[in-house]
Amino acid sequence: MERQKTKKTLASQSKKVEKLQEQLMIQTIYGGQIDLPEKVQDLNHVKDINFQKMLAEGNKLFFRFTDFHCSSCIEEQAILLKRFAEIVASENIVLLVSTNNIRNIKLVCKDLDLSFHLFNIDYGQISHPAETAEFPYYFVTLTNQIKGSLIFIPDKGIPELVEK
Repeated sequence: MERQKTKKTLASQSKKVEKLQEQLMIQTIYGGQIDLPEKVQDLNHVKDINFQKMLAEGNKLFFRFTDFHCSSCIEEQAILLKRFAEIVASENIVLLVSTNNIRNIKLVCKDLDLSFHLFNIDYGQISHPAETAEFPYYFVTLTNQIKGSLIFIPDKGIPELVEK
């Protein structure tokens, strides 16, 4: 009985190691910096806003997704972002979307009770390999920079890594 339990534990640990190796490979491939557009559509205020002005306020965590990404993945990350906002403050979190259905995105944000910056950019406005990933992703910006870095693609297979 104990031997079988040990085998299961080893198999589970082996699977986690494989997932971590896969995540490291993804980060290597999708690493680098993201050039961000200077102007985007502010969906909270329905006007164009200068990105630089917002970025000058301090470091920001961006969550990037499009209409093509899995809605359950987006919702799962939204829940984590709400918990994270308790630590870093909502004004430091930015949802950067590409959508043709602004109304739908606003409804999703309302349903999930998200009070973050919400910006829309045209598809293809960001030229980076992470844009071709099938999953939403995160990146950060440092004060006064219009470049994203520290790109992270969440993986359901390693929930503890995503939460950290």
